[in-house]
Amino acid sequence: MASVSDRKLVDDETLSGAGPHVGSAVSTEQWMDELIAVCTCTNAAGNTADVTVQHSPDGTNWHTLATIPTVTGNDQEIVAITAASLPRVRASTTLGGAQLADVTVQLFFSKK
Repeated sequence: MASVSDRKLVDDETLSGAGPHVGSAVSTEQWMDELIAVCTCTNAAGNTADVTVQHSPDGTNWHTLATIPTVTGNDQEIVAITAASLPRVRASTTLGGAQLADVTVQLFFSKK
């Protein structure tokens, strides 16, 4: 039976300036096909956050895996990722508006 786990790609960081702000890469080698990405913004009134989930075969060359719908203000967006993932995943966040927000990007997945 598979268990559900998560990794934070951006861990409640206060981001300022447009960016892009790139989070740390995490390994996906033990994951199954089900991935769900969640972006949560707080202290973000008047701002937007555009998040791209990227994946890489080697940690150097990054490609778009999924795009999370624009998060507006203090809100949350969730996207199911159906494409197969390469071994490493990270998030890239670009802010709009006053360009100051607390952002968390979390990836939920099923372990083999």
